[in-house]
Amino acid sequence: EVDYVREDHVRYSDPIVRKKLPTAKDGRSMGDLKLTVSSKGDLLMTWSPPHSHRAVPINDFLQLLQEFIDHPETWCNCNVFDIDGNSHTVDKPSGSKARNMYDACKYIVIPQAACVDASYAEVWTACGPATIFVSHVWAETIANTLTSMTKLRDWIQERRPLRSAVKLDEIDLPNTRVWFCTICNNQSRVIEELGTDVSVSPFAQAIKSSSCQSMAMVSPFRSLQRKWCNYEFCVCRSQDKPVMMLTTDGLVQAGHVPPQTLNKLSQKVIKFHCRDATCTSQVDSDFIDYAIQLMGGYEATDEMLKNLFFDAISEAHEVLNQAMARMEEERSRSKDAPEQKKIVESL
Repeated sequence: EVDYVREDHVRYSDPIVRKKLPTAKDGRSMGDLKLTVSSKGDLLMTWSPPHSHRAVPINDFLQLLQEFIDHPETWCNCNVFDIDGNSHTVDKPSGSKARNMYDACKYIVIPQAACVDASYAEVWTACGPATIFVSHVWAETIANTLTSMTKLRDWIQERRPLRSAVKLDEIDLPNTRVWFCTICNNQSRVIEELGTDVSVSPFAQAIKSSSCQSMAMVSPFRSLQRKWCNYEFCVCRSQDKPVMMLTTDGLVQAGHVPPQTLNKLSQKVIKFHCRDATCTSQVDSDFIDYAIQLMGGYEATDEMLKNLFFDAISEAHEVLNQAMARMEEERSRSKDAPEQKKIVESL
């Protein structure tokens, strides 16, 4: 007996059936067994890991993003939206900084992984337990995500501790893996994997896993305009795991973001309401609204968000204060130097 055989949505290269493995004693998923018959008639059995074990080594992830941008084919008929929300199609050639995850899914993830009933991560990377969950929107450009995540990688490598962020002494950069939904979810069976209970969705499983230490939110305000990102944020905070806010300037909490940008962020957060976030699927929207209500509702989410930004901006302000104190000390030393020289000469 098998759990499901898929024939529609994505055309599989060969017939495939799956069987869920028994759950672990603590209730964790152990993944699925897959059975397929190749065009040559060979029978192949493989393991499909649970969602929490599909995260990608961070350096491999950055390389993948660059490969998506540099993919040699022109990606034709890509949907884009103008400022009024009207949709039209454009072609995006190799190297285009306008490519996004919708495009990458269509031209890379589905042809190279979903067609064999797998996530891109489990086919093409050394996937394993998640260390950092990345919250993002698919419409964000791959180039912006690459820039933001590269700066996070560099900050981890520098191992500069922060008051509120992830504990760097617990992170071994070569073994740091990031969970990114486009490549960690099986895009041929998204509906099945999401299910009808968001508390056990792939996103929740990855965030709640014991290996996951924190969340990185790419382009925070753009992300929080989507309900799934709101839900991910709520789950992360309910687990008392830190949220790192990333922009193309870098990590907000680390002082990478210029003061002028911080000022704009503070203006946005005051007017921002998570309840206004949108979702492509009305069914998903209703599930998420219910789940967030169980975690305190959108008013509580707004308050958590404001507290997060307050702490992040405070931490960035501390970095500026340290720089100011260092320069004031140097100025004082420079001013005192001539007087000290006169005293020495008079002795």
